[in-house]
Amino acid sequence: MITEDADPIIQKAVDAGDPQSAERGLLYVDHQLSTASVDAKSNLLLHKAIFLGILSRFDEAREQLEIVATEFGGDALVALQRDFVAGCLYGQEGRFADAYKILTSTLYKYREQLQLPELRFIFEDIQQRRAFDLFQVEQYGKAEYLLREALTYKMKSADRIVAVVELGICYSRLNDHELALKYLQEASQAGLPQEWYSEAHFYLGLTLAHLKRLAESKQEFLLSLQTRPTPQVYAWLAKICDLLGDTEEAQHYAQIIRPS
Repeated sequence: MITEDADPIIQKAVDAGDPQSAERGLLYVDHQLSTASVDAKSNLLLHKAIFLGILSRFDEAREQLEIVATEFGGDALVALQRDFVAGCLYGQEGRFADAYKILTSTLYKYREQLQLPELRFIFEDIQQRRAFDLFQVEQYGKAEYLLREALTYKMKSADRIVAVVELGICYSRLNDHELALKYLQEASQAGLPQEWYSEAHFYLGLTLAHLKRLAESKQEFLLSLQTRPTPQVYAWLAKICDLLGDTEEAQHYAQIIRPS
């Protein structure tokens, strides 16, 4: 069974979540499977599916889940974890609507088991992933509710920062600019992951523009521009510079997106 106190070698690879660690984890799991007891086999197969998912080998990952379903179908706790991993695989694959659907089904199908203290961590993980999935499919109102809930749970520091960024963006998209500013500044001060740097600063710029703090807005758009120079950022810079009276600079940015 997937537990918080899993084999430390497997857990270390899962926590790392990168392809190199997944490859090592996969080799270790395959070695363990060669001598595993029946009780240990389901746990190893589930982790094998997780590692294959990290490696984007989704068909192979789902094959492991089919083996689990065939050999351990009568065990409700194993079935819970199998469905949980199935939902995670859809999220890794970028199929966020499917991931949300499977995880929501898992939440209700196994609601009694998920009330057990020893399975609380799976419940919290499901809620966190559902929040992230809703954000990805632009269901910002629903995502906002679940993100606030997720932030009350124990989370990895990197996941917490992502949740705060997404919550700030949700508030921006929902036109609650004061709360958007609060959470986006909190995330920025905590240290933004590289993959969120441009988007977080873009929404900070957008939020500050709506709050009429134009000079600060410009600086945030310039930060966003550093890693992702999109037409949208240039357009906002042109607009903000024009409002600030920087006509020449506004024309410069406008020219970039509308070359003669």
